[in-house]
Amino acid sequence: MSYILFDDNSRYSLLPFTHTRAVADIRCGIYNMRERWEHLLRSKTDTLTENYLQPAYTSNHLPYILENVFGIEPNVANIYINGSVFGTAELVKSIAKLQSGEKLVQGDILIAAYTKGAIAFEDLEETTRDLKEILYEGSIRKLRKLWDIFSK
Repeated sequence: MSYILFDDNSRYSLLPFTHTRAVADIRCGIYNMRERWEHLLRSKTDTLTENYLQPAYTSNHLPYILENVFGIEPNVANIYINGSVFGTAELVKSIAKLQSGEKLVQGDILIAAYTKGAIAFEDLEETTRDLKEILYEGSIRKLRKLWDIFSK
């Protein structure tokens, strides 16, 4: 099982911070978003971001490398988690309940998706569109604008 933190459209509202890093690597307080998720998941995470940044992260993203570099479609379980959403214990519990082919959403926010194989950044929205929706009832905090980095 791989946990992959992905960038959503909020990355464009978080420029210039996201020009050289994924949203998950933005520091909010003592931790960055990735460190929060890794602590809660008790696992290392990979990254799915813009194509020009992806080479900086592909050393850990084996499914991406296999599919996009070698043309091999891996049959590996991946949980894609929105890197702009603050990780919480309640979210981790909900994500852990996901089955293959399901996604966790709140409103129009894709929180997490459970898939087999790798997804390219530009295909993320299209690939997850037809997954079965599981609604998250709890509250979430999310980086949407630059000032959220300092206020949340």
